[in-house]
Amino acid sequence: MKNQYLIQPTEAHVFHASPTETITFWVTGKDTDNAFTYLEAVFGHLDGPPLHIHTQEDEWVHVISGEIRCKVGDDMFDAQAGEVLILPRNVPHTFTNLKQEPARVIGIVNNDFYEFYSALATQTKENPDPTVLSEISARFGIKITGPPLAKLLQSA
Repeated sequence: MKNQYLIQPTEAHVFHASPTETITFWVTGKDTDNAFTYLEAVFGHLDGPPLHIHTQEDEWVHVISGEIRCKVGDDMFDAQAGEVLILPRNVPHTFTNLKQEPARVIGIVNNDFYEFYSALATQTKENPDPTVLSEISARFGIKITGPPLAKLLQSA
């Protein structure tokens, strides 16, 4: 583990996935010998990832403020501030923010998830190439299995 006991905001790695979606990596695998990644994400209205499966890692998401609609396996539910999602590997999942106010979450992933986002940073959310996104995801053991939850809900 890196010998660092305090991380300043200027030292965090920040990705702006869209104008209303920001992901801040406070601790990466480089800091933890690839043991885990600690991130903070703020999701605007209808933001969220596509339906996907992690084949190499588990994920925990603590909702700090707001509310997110979640699909984990065949289950659909809302997670509110104070609740924690458990997203085991090999289980399809996605979530979205259905509210107008931003949702803020803390995520912990048990590997170096920052490297995946660094590779994704080559794409923009406004006009991503689905083939390239799938190829990048596959390199990190992530399978894109469907659209973002907001789109799934619109087509239902």
